[in-house]
Amino acid sequence: MDLLETIRTRLERDLRREMLARNRLAVDTIRTLLSAIDNAGAVPATDSVEPTIGRFDEVPRRAVDEDGIRSVLEDEAAELEGAAVTYDEVGRADEAERLRARRDLVLSYLD
Repeated sequence: MDLLETIRTRLERDLRREMLARNRLAVDTIRTLLSAIDNAGAVPATDSVEPTIGRFDEVPRRAVDEDGIRSVLEDEAAELEGAAVTYDEVGRADEAERLRARRDLVLSYLD
């Protein structure tokens, strides 16, 4: 099993568990991570793609390798830390603490 499946499986399992526990912080964070991983596999839109009216066409996604997944998680953690620093600077320690808890959860998936 590659890293993508391992992390995705863990995230999906943990999402269900945290939803049952009504842990909003974890649920929001895990949903964000799943979306970020999905977005990393999106192919860029090109001019050769014709718009469709009244239907949705799926475009095959790129495979995201181990380095790509690590990069996504590291980027998410860095964004959360950057936002936490900003909140600290404006005196919102409570919000900074919440963001750092989310960052810690993201980093736990890199272990």
